[in-house]
Amino acid sequence: MSLNPFSNLPIRYRKQALDINTVVTRIVATIGTALLVYLYGFNHTARVQRVLTGIAIGVLVVFVISYVSRWLFTSKKTSFLKKTKWEIAFLVLAVVSVLFYLVANTLFSSLNLTSFYLGLPVSVSLLLLIFFEASQFLFQVIEVKVRPSVVFVASFLLLIVVGTGLLMLPAMSTVPNGLSVIDAFFMSTSASCVTGLAVIDTATDLTTRGQLVILGLFQIGGLGILAFAAFFTSLLNAELRIHQAKMIPDYLDGETLGSARSLLKRIVFLTVFIEAGTFIAMMYLWGDYPFSGWGERIFFSFFHAASAFCNAGFSLFSQGFYEPVIRDMYVLHAITSVAIVLGSLGFATLNNIFSPQQLRQRLEKPWIDWHLSTKIAVNTTIILLIVGTLGFYWLEKSNTLSGINLTESLISSFFQSATARTAGFNTVDISQITVPAMVLLIFLMFIGGSSGSTAGGIKTSTFFLLVASVISTSRGSSQIEIGNRHISSGIVSKALSIFFYGIAINLIGVFILSISESQLPLVDITFEQVSAFGTVGLSRGITTSLSSVGKIVIIATMFLGRVGTLTFAIALSTRAISQNYKLPEEELMVG
Repeated sequence: MSLNPFSNLPIRYRKQALDINTVVTRIVATIGTALLVYLYGFNHTARVQRVLTGIAIGVLVVFVISYVSRWLFTSKKTSFLKKTKWEIAFLVLAVVSVLFYLVANTLFSSLNLTSFYLGLPVSVSLLLLIFFEASQFLFQVIEVKVRPSVVFVASFLLLIVVGTGLLMLPAMSTVPNGLSVIDAFFMSTSASCVTGLAVIDTATDLTTRGQLVILGLFQIGGLGILAFAAFFTSLLNAELRIHQAKMIPDYLDGETLGSARSLLKRIVFLTVFIEAGTFIAMMYLWGDYPFSGWGERIFFSFFHAASAFCNAGFSLFSQGFYEPVIRDMYVLHAITSVAIVLGSLGFATLNNIFSPQQLRQRLEKPWIDWHLSTKIAVNTTIILLIVGTLGFYWLEKSNTLSGINLTESLISSFFQSATARTAGFNTVDISQITVPAMVLLIFLMFIGGSSGSTAGGIKTSTFFLLVASVISTSRGSSQIEIGNRHISSGIVSKALSIFFYGIAINLIGVFILSISESQLPLVDITFEQVSAFGTVGLSRGITTSLSSVGKIVIIATMFLGRVGTLTFAIALSTRAISQNYKLPEEELMVG
């Protein structure tokens, strides 16, 4: 006789029990989400914090019971334990955090804010378990046969809406009565679309909780909510089906759908590795900056490391890296520039270059080269960095770069060249640069980073194909050949479409802004508009003075720049009707 009475139940009863368990878990996860929002979105007394943390502990207990129930009703128990090892790890973390809270809260009950600080591990554990549940639910929802482009666009809209609601909560800002809807919407869009433009001062107008929300938004927005959800789902050993894997095409460059799961893990771990390295470097490069303590130093290092790699451009300094003392830390600027450039290359490119598997394969077989897309991304990035660095130095050496030596000027120029294409940090006063330097930065911002990265713009691959197409046409050739490979006309047409959409969006944006913000110089408006399209975040200082109409225009531009103009157009379009015929050709005069 089996020691487990549930193993003898008929399959259909066990399935019903598991279904009920799933429903209950999701209801509890919803309650837990609302609880965390109420706990950290509002200011409470120590007594209320203890009560709310106690309820959070109760929710964690339900998660533990849910897992045990699933194990009891599963026929292959050993296999179940192996498949859910990560879930077990987080449940163990939850149990440890609860025990720590109960013991510490008893020992230090005399401290007024004990429950708030000691309750953080409990809240983090609960948040992780909720994210697990939400990831599974999300991928069940998108099993509906919806086009990947629609789901991709909808995922960013969802992230922006959630971020807007969180930033409007009273405890998120120091603004009386909280942020307005339009300001919260702007900040949420800017963070989710990793732009960095801000209508408020992130350093002073947001509390630490609000800054953490901004950090979470650009970290999730950088990778993409679908990639995050897919990663957490894969940790639970749930297989990514073909339709689900197609939802994250930017990360599957040159990979089969069968390897989507391992690729996503490599992407996330590569992100963690680069951000951790940048964080450690920053910890020791702040020099004598007057932080209030090690806690603030750690938080600032982590925030800026993530902001740099995600190309978000958000800073906890009111003047960005142009802040007094920080502006003279050139080694810090150089390290930040490297993180920015790595983030702008794209996850598929980083995987192709730095993946241990790829490195080992090239060592064993030296004749194996990078993918063509990787070579285009790296070479175009290097050329643009050199052109931007030398151009900015030449145009600004007697202006914003005056008073510093050649090495410092070149580092500053390199920093502006790197950040203009993707990130939005600044080590010079952007409002004081010359008009020719502005035109150079606008050119770099319009191109943006590489495909599959966190950057906006038309992308380096699009720019490269357009230049290659012009050269081929000038030579009288009807084909584009790159690296002994023929580029199909369909790819070239896609590049032309992206370029056209980019020009059209910026022209329309500048036109509307020139009407709604008629008091502002046209050159400043153009700079702001292209910065939003490239999800860069550089500004001439006019963001805070934008009208409601102006803010909406910039919001729409940031969103289109992040999700991709062509992706958005495809999401809105109807399915093309297959045509199994070809109409007669006609010659047209062009040029």
